[in-house]
Amino acid sequence: MKYMEVGNFKWAIELKSINDFEIEKTLFLILSHLNSSMNQYKCLLSNVDATGLIGNELAEKTSGNIVVEISLNQIIEVLKEDGQIFDMNLELYSEYGNYRIMVLRGEIINVLGDSQKLPGEALGEYQELDIKMFNLNS
Repeated sequence: MKYMEVGNFKWAIELKSINDFEIEKTLFLILSHLNSSMNQYKCLLSNVDATGLIGNELAEKTSGNIVVEISLNQIIEVLKEDGQIFDMNLELYSEYGNYRIMVLRGEIINVLGDSQKLPGEALGEYQELDIKMFNLNS
């Protein structure tokens, strides 16, 4: 399975760790919003570094840049367990919009999209990024 080319994404934002910002709670809000949209998403997951029972299992499955298909509900379950996510690449595909969510060092969440930006209640505070920062071919 191959990830979507960055050139197809139209916007990028960054959410940073500030005060009581927790990666897992923020991801939970984002993914719960997408899950409630009634769109069926195909989810591709790679490069997971996480703790917790399910988190460790996914880290093993995605070691060595292996990409696995996973349901959105399975990812939400990881966020509910007692553990932390330090790194993760997740792509969500549907006929209505595609997203890439990247967790870096347990401190930053980058979200890229090719359709309408997610609402503020799902994202919280964020900073706009230049989408060209993510295109290694330009």
